[in-house]
Amino acid sequence: MSYIKSFNEATLCNLILQTKKELFLTMPLIHPEMLAAIHSLYAKHNGKVSINIGLDFSPETFRQGYGEMEAFEKSNLNNYNCQNIIDNRVSFIITDDIGYFLFIESRYLIPAEKETINAISIDPISIVRLKHHFFKPFEKSTLEDLLSNAIIDESIRFKDVEKEFQSPGIISTNKLNEHMFQTVSADLKANPPLRPDYKRIVEYYATKFQYVKLFFHGANLQAKKVELPKKALPLNDAALRKRLETKLNLFNPGDEEAIFPELEDIKIKIKILREYYLVPLKIREENLLELEKKEAFEKEIRELEQDIVKISATLIQKIDDMIQETKNNLLSELITFYTENPKQISDNDLFLKSDKTYRERVAENKANEIIHNIRWPEAFELASKMSIQLLYSNITFEDLSNKDLLDELIARGVITDADKTSLADFGKGINLNKI
Repeated sequence: MSYIKSFNEATLCNLILQTKKELFLTMPLIHPEMLAAIHSLYAKHNGKVSINIGLDFSPETFRQGYGEMEAFEKSNLNNYNCQNIIDNRVSFIITDDIGYFLFIESRYLIPAEKETINAISIDPISIVRLKHHFFKPFEKSTLEDLLSNAIIDESIRFKDVEKEFQSPGIISTNKLNEHMFQTVSADLKANPPLRPDYKRIVEYYATKFQYVKLFFHGANLQAKKVELPKKALPLNDAALRKRLETKLNLFNPGDEEAIFPELEDIKIKIKILREYYLVPLKIREENLLELEKKEAFEKEIRELEQDIVKISATLIQKIDDMIQETKNNLLSELITFYTENPKQISDNDLFLKSDKTYRERVAENKANEIIHNIRWPEAFELASKMSIQLLYSNITFEDLSNKDLLDELIARGVITDADKTSLADFGKGINLNKI
């Protein structure tokens, strides 16, 4: 048995599966793959293998990246001797007569497949003592006998101490030099270290919330105006400008509920959706959406989109009627203006002294010319522009480093009490104003 070893998750699982009589395992927590190996070991021996597990089963340990709550099933754990060892970070595995101290890192730091120098062989005496201290399986007399035998075994192993000098082991070292120092320093300057607890918080909220922008395009029909041709119309005339202020609107502003009640219903539904699903933010244009509600949110949005398609078809005739009414009102106003101000048509004395009926007909022609030159929208164009758009983006490191945004997230209950201190401490170590 090598004194120093390198384990990754796969090799640890293989070691577990080689157990024949008893397994003792303490770790902060256990990831799904190792739990699966333990379950397979139990099934392989029809429950006749002794399995002893010690964990720090706490929310904080899960948050630190040592395990996944979804992998634990109480019904399976009842088959084993499972102990909750509060704040324990002493990790070891003892399978039958073989044992290793394990130097376990969080998955936020070391991926499961990476092999690192992370295990030291446990001597026979320590194996007995570890079993006793963590799981107390022995009576006093049994413990004394086991320790006596372990001392004998260890003394026998000392006779082979020469082998320690002959075996190169797995450790490879290099003397720390100036080049290494400069390389590491430059790398850290380009990519500063991110505290594991802060990284965990960022990843947690990135998987819990998303930013979303919700747009209802083409909904403000009452705000639509027509653009009068500047060259054809004496817009420098203050009196005409004032008289035409309301005539430039396609629809009567301020009376939306009476004009488009169907459209107002959609707006009310969108308002209700915003209030129910989205968390508004003052410091950003986006709102926050809880990801577990995203499917239900998008389902309701799709239903609204279907409603918009339906009302768009029914609104076309109403929109067209109102466009024609606006045309007629503007035409009437222009005819009146040119009739009352013939010099706006021409300064020709012959024209000015001509028959009133003739001047009125010229005024009508002039007004019709302007109406003809206006780019009037088609009803189907306005109706077809009505649509809902969703734009998503993710919470980032920079977001949770922004003090103003962080204060707002805390005030709105998005950031939990458990994370306030970590975020605040992290903020002291960075220049928030530069982000």
